Amino acid sequence: MFSDHFGNPFEYEPAPLIARGMAYLLDNILLFLFWLLMFFFIKHLVSLLPVESLFASLVSFWLKIMSFPVLDRIVQVIATLLIVLLVFSLYILIFLPVALVEYGLKGRSMAKLLLGLRTMSSNGEYPGFGQVLVRTLMRGIEVNSLVALIFIVATPRRQTFYDVLAGTVVIKDFRGKYPALKQPAAEGTAARFTLPAACYQELLLWQRYYLMLFNSQENTPAARDFHCRLAVKRLLSAVPAAAGYFNINGKGGVPAETEGLLRSLSSSLDRGEVQWVSR
Repeated sequence: MFSDHFGNPFEYEPAPLIARGMAYLLDNILLFLFWLLMFFFIKHLVSLLPVESLFASLVSFWLKIMSFPVLDRIVQVIATLLIVLLVFSLYILIFLPVALVEYGLKGRSMAKLLLGLRTMSSNGEYPGFGQVLVRTLMRGIEVNSLVALIFIVATPRRQTFYDVLAGTVVIKDFRGKYPALKQPAAEGTAARFTLPAACYQELLLWQRYYLMLFNSQENTPAARDFHCRLAVKRLLSAVPAAAGYFNINGKGGVPAETEGLLRSLSSSLDRGEVQWVSR
């Protein structure tokens, strides 16, 4: 059980330990293949550049500096700092592709996408780039010890140390497993909307977007029509199962009942009148 910024609860099943291990292994295999291709590409570029003359110039410059003892010590200190910075930057660069992919796919690396897993913020939102980068870099260090396994077993949300540090959780991703519900429930029933329980968190995020749109100062018919289109587009993107309730084509106008239906969905969500199905 997790909760968002406002304390609204939502349920997700933590990712199994074996699936997380497979995702980590697969991500590293893909990362190795990526950098193997980059190595041959860089090697080809280096062969086209005057590397030997550049290296000879650097050696000559270094020998000249060593003839001055005071300068030599200063340069050695600077060189040591630069080497440490270079190693740290290289470490970040090695794992950067995984972080970029996971951020771009909203918490899913290529391996997580294949295995049906997703990284989420502890408050139910998609992780930011800083969170993804921190957990990716720390994962490369922690996974080589038993700390990760101990944290996963000991924490109720199955979080590792880097998950706790980054404020993230790894869950089973149920997106796309539920068919669209073509017809709303009959009028007068308590639950007018019937949606998959796995979409609850996405629906809460959509509601914030919807309220932001319709609380703006633009209240003209054209503005409200535009806002309706944006709200429905975001809703269908986040909760595909809502397609049976909303129908806006690209050429025609917004149906008159659409704004009321959007308002009804938001109100039903606040009152707990949405019927959630797990299958």
